Amino acid sequence: MITRITLDNYMSHAHTVIEPAAGLTVILGPNNCGKSAIVSALQTLCGDNSGDFMVRHGEKECAVTVETDDGHIIRWRRKAKKSGYVLDGVEVDRTGKGNLPDDLQTLLRLGKVPHPSKPEEFDVHFGEQKSPIFLIDKQADTAAFFSTASDAEKLLEMQKLHKTKAAEKRRQVGETKNELARLDAKLAALSPLDELAGKLETIAIEEKELALLDQEILALEELLALTRRQEQLVEFHRETVAAIATIQTPPALDETDPLESLADQLEHTMGNVVYHMQSAAVLSELTAAPQLTDISPLNAYLEKHAQAQREVSRAAARVQAMDQLNDPPILHETRALEEFSSRLSTATQAVRAAEARQAALAHLEAPPMPIDSSPLNQLLAAVQLATAVKLREKHLLDDVTAELTILEADIAAWLWANPNCPTCGQPTTREHFLSTTHAKQQMIFPAEGETHA
Repeated sequence: MITRITLDNYMSHAHTVIEPAAGLTVILGPNNCGKSAIVSALQTLCGDNSGDFMVRHGEKECAVTVETDDGHIIRWRRKAKKSGYVLDGVEVDRTGKGNLPDDLQTLLRLGKVPHPSKPEEFDVHFGEQKSPIFLIDKQADTAAFFSTASDAEKLLEMQKLHKTKAAEKRRQVGETKNELARLDAKLAALSPLDELAGKLETIAIEEKELALLDQEILALEELLALTRRQEQLVEFHRETVAAIATIQTPPALDETDPLESLADQLEHTMGNVVYHMQSAAVLSELTAAPQLTDISPLNAYLEKHAQAQREVSRAAARVQAMDQLNDPPILHETRALEEFSSRLSTATQAVRAAEARQAALAHLEAPPMPIDSSPLNQLLAAVQLATAVKLREKHLLDDVTAELTILEADIAAWLWANPNCPTCGQPTTREHFLSTTHAKQQMIFPAEGETHA
């Protein structure tokens, strides 16, 4: 069975793909839209029609391709004055109308049936628009075809199957008519339902009104319960005030600043006494100084020795300082760290703002019981709005907390990947990275294309 027909630049078809359905496929359309061209394309594929009438105007070549359900692909094409076939990917050149590939009819199964006694053939696959119905005008040919044709039994079976399907369709039409009569009778019996529908709508409206009244009753009950709780709270505060009123005032404290100043002076004086006593004990062991001689040579020598000592010390200090120098650290890209720090700061500020809003909302107290119910309704609406705001802020706090958790995980990953700070060279532990001391250090990031001096 043919599963796909493709026409490329064939007559009026620039590119048309047709996928026939299983069974009967009908192609409808106005005149001169290309229906007959489809039949002509199949006839050309089967017989390699001569001429170039089928090439679309303005084009240089055309092609007809057919795919079958058993996997075969048959393609006919014409270019200039030469035509040929491609059978399952194998190109076969043909130039004449009767010079067809040997396997063409085997693959297509659209060949003609030969006449038993005449050099004629019956084309049982194509019927032209202006030709009579197949063999209806030639009784002798009809008899000859059905006596010799290999497809006669199939045609008879198709005729029987058509009769069977027609009888089945007539039976279905009768059953459908009977079913319509039964449905009409049921509709006539259900005609009073329109009046009942109106009553049901009235009942539904009354039910909605009762539901609204029930909601108002529940709201008033909640309001009464809230009023009772407020009364209990007022009674508790009244008892608290009464209990606090019985407490006596604590005694006044004397000023202790002069005493503290005197104690500090005494401690300082005792320290001076101890220092002088120790100095006196050390000086008491000293003997009288010997007679001094001319010490100018010694002073000159000592001055040279001291100068040499200073030079040696400076040289040693330079050597020691240069020994402790390490190679400068490898500079890393700090833009990602800057962006990450900015995101962390923004998230922290958002968390603090959310906590402040939540703390402010937590101190809201219930309003007192009003005499007129309309202010109470407005207050209830305000409380509900505040509750919604609090819930939204809580969700915001949860989102910010989750984002902060992600940022902390990112910090931990970055710290693990960078054991030393790329700026100061110190270990990048979590405590050191987030400490106040590290935060106060001056971090100078090189511009793009520069390095640290």
